[in-house]
Amino acid sequence: AEAVRARTSRLDILINNAGVGTAGDKRQTSADGHELRFAVNYLAGFLLTSELLPLLRASAPARIVNVASAGQQAIDFNDARLTHGYSGVRAYCQSKLAQILFTMDLAEQLKGSGVTVNALHPASYMNTTM
Repeated sequence: AEAVRARTSRLDILINNAGVGTAGDKRQTSADGHELRFAVNYLAGFLLTSELLPLLRASAPARIVNVASAGQQAIDFNDARLTHGYSGVRAYCQSKLAQILFTMDLAEQLKGSGVTVNALHPASYMNTTM
């Protein structure tokens, strides 16, 4: 976010597309100790969006697009950090639901501001090493 703000005074669109897929049943963590899929698929986009929101508001009309998934699963808040019965599919699906709920909440918060917020499903399940 800092690099974007340093390079431009305008941001018309932010596309949060980074993601970790479903492959693997070994729990991995981010440098901050969060489950890796949750960190990349949800927290990273949440943080980047939050940091760039003032720039997006100032650039209105602007858009935020979160690349989500049709693959979602209810979040077990008794095991939100996914420390019991881990599966990559479960982690992925919960992270994508969190992303979609964030999209819905942010869209409501920004209603009337000139910044629209949407989520989309890319119509494929791509297993990448990203």
